Amino acid sequence: MTQSKSIKKINCLQIIPNLGFGGVETGVKNLHRYINASSNNSIILCQKIYDRTYKNDEKVIELHLSFKNPFNFLRIKKILNETIKKFNINTIHISSRAPAFFYASHLKKNFDIKLVTSIHNPFENKNFFKNLYNKSLLKGDAIICNSYYVKNYIEKNYCYSKKIFPIVRGIDISYFKDTKKKIIKNLENYTLFNPSRVTRWKGHLNLLKQFLHFDEKLKNKITIKLISNHSSKYEIELDNFIKNNLLTSKVIFEKPTNEIKELYLSADIVINSSINPEGFGRTISESLALNIPVVGPNQGGVKEQLKIFDINLMYDVYSSASLKKALMYVIDNYFEISSKSRDFVINNFSLEKMAKETLKVYEI
Repeated sequence: MTQSKSIKKINCLQIIPNLGFGGVETGVKNLHRYINASSNNSIILCQKIYDRTYKNDEKVIELHLSFKNPFNFLRIKKILNETIKKFNINTIHISSRAPAFFYASHLKKNFDIKLVTSIHNPFENKNFFKNLYNKSLLKGDAIICNSYYVKNYIEKNYCYSKKIFPIVRGIDISYFKDTKKKIIKNLENYTLFNPSRVTRWKGHLNLLKQFLHFDEKLKNKITIKLISNHSSKYEIELDNFIKNNLLTSKVIFEKPTNEIKELYLSADIVINSSINPEGFGRTISESLALNIPVVGPNQGGVKEQLKIFDINLMYDVYSSASLKKALMYVIDNYFEISSKSRDFVINNFSLEKMAKETLKVYEI
């Protein structure tokens, strides 16, 4: 019973597991603000709110129930049905596999609503059941991918023949703006910042291993900054590696925060070190919007961004020589890279551009 006609005023319900600070969550929050600032309406339904700035938002509904738990199905379905009726929802946008797996068929069968799904990463096709779970995001009337890399991956690995809308992620350039315009003159030492959360696939450990292979002259110039709670198993493994390899003086830590811009601005170079291909990798464009040079792996959505900005900023994930070459390029061309980076993001990866393209998909 999904909609076949175009929608004039959009009343959109975005469904996401948790409203926190990751890339997917940031995109949902940005779109939520943009839609509500227009003549349209956005509601968010999530399991838990971690970003406390949304605790008092009447248009954000916190379930306190897990989408993955089948015993919650009837309770969540009841809340979902009530939300659709209360806010006169005509468009639902699901950005995660679990809610799509359990509720997509129910929504398509029982409501005259347009169902949009988003795919943000290439999902591994491991076995029949995992494949079935992944395919739940293909049930949308329209499917959005956050990069051409993810679009091509889905078409190739899931033999999906319907139209997919590749809409690259948008950066809130009004937030990611250096209002203080810090002046940097003839830097001799550089802070290399990895803003990603500490999980194994984000490559923090691999980054430190590559750093150990640098010559002493370059190592003396660089201090690595990471974000960590020092609580997870992998974070503790990272701490032990730093201690055992005498890197304590070369690595500094910041606590997780939603004021990420200030951490960016305290750095000189930003690095994306993910060992698996990113669906998009918003740390690249966030950094460049702040006029901070960045280096990233030669793969996935990161490659998609950097190949149209400056291919010399890319490196091979497991090659210390390649990483060193990219960093030396940044050091030697620092001001040229910095001076052109923000305009590049404004022209290619702005939030407004992403939001307008997403609204067009809603309206079709």
